Amino acid sequence: MKFLLSLLVLAGLSSYSNAQCPYTGSSDFCPDLDASTFTVGVPNAMCGTTWGGEHDQVNNMVAGCTYLVESCGVPYDSEITVFADGGGAALGYSGTGCGDDASFNFIPPANGNYEFQITQQGCGANATNSPMTITLVSCPVLCTDPTVPSALSASPSTICPSGNSTLSWTGTLNDATNWHIYTGSCGGTQIGTSATNSFVVSPSVTTTYYIRGEDGAGCVDETTGLCGTVTVTVNPLDNASFNYGAAAYCVNTSDPTPTITGLTGGTFSSTAGLSINAATGLIDVSVSTPGTYTVTYTTAGACPNSSNVSVTINALDNASFNYGAAAYCANDSDP
Repeated sequence: MKFLLSLLVLAGLSSYSNAQCPYTGSSDFCPDLDASTFTVGVPNAMCGTTWGGEHDQVNNMVAGCTYLVESCGVPYDSEITVFADGGGAALGYSGTGCGDDASFNFIPPANGNYEFQITQQGCGANATNSPMTITLVSCPVLCTDPTVPSALSASPSTICPSGNSTLSWTGTLNDATNWHIYTGSCGGTQIGTSATNSFVVSPSVTTTYYIRGEDGAGCVDETTGLCGTVTVTVNPLDNASFNYGAAAYCVNTSDPTPTITGLTGGTFSSTAGLSINAATGLIDVSVSTPGTYTVTYTTAGACPNSSNVSVTINALDNASFNYGAAAYCANDSDP
């Protein structure tokens, strides 16, 4: 967790050089106060002391909250010093703030009990008769970080190039606004956001995705946020390479069969007019119509692919000829 509001600094410190009065250890004559019952803006009366150096204890104070401690509105000069329960070094003090009396904001450094000691200005032990009050001013708003995504999955987990996969995970955003999806690393290259627990991706190569909740407004600490990860595997397209021994064939030549240099087991196809065996790619040239055709081979592997080869079927040449007559005499002109 981290605070949305910045902690206030101690204010109203005394101008007296001896304002941080030492802990006297004197007994207080009033019941302890319970800070957990305080209402914002409502003063809570502390001991109206009769002798300098007396103190009151306030229990269950909350770290980061701001409390106004004062002895204002009385005709006696006073100073207030605050200590952890049992004494020690002064944690806050004031000798001025409301005329000659004491007023300052105290922010507990940790949850716990604290003692507030009132003395005459200059840490004197004379009677002050200055009642103290303590008022809860404000407490920082706490943010609840998102949970780290778990039970991550990709459906399907293995795809072909140009395919899609849906990433899914379990988790709660809490005070985050969206799930952020990254590649490369947690907080690396952002590819999108989602307000739901799913996101569709279309990687071209095998990719690991990093997912975490963020708000982008300073409430959630993204610098320490952990990511859940899930990987989508991308298989390459099948190799559909093939070729025929020649680019053109006459209708009276032997029927050609292709050589498959890629993945076998696919099917062949072409346009009308070319007689081709779909399983083997053999072309029956004698019954094919002369012309140029595109032959397509399509694989049947994990990631189907296809490739094309151009084949031309040529008709036989026209060898027709004749003479002007069927018979000639030996003395006729040469025909």
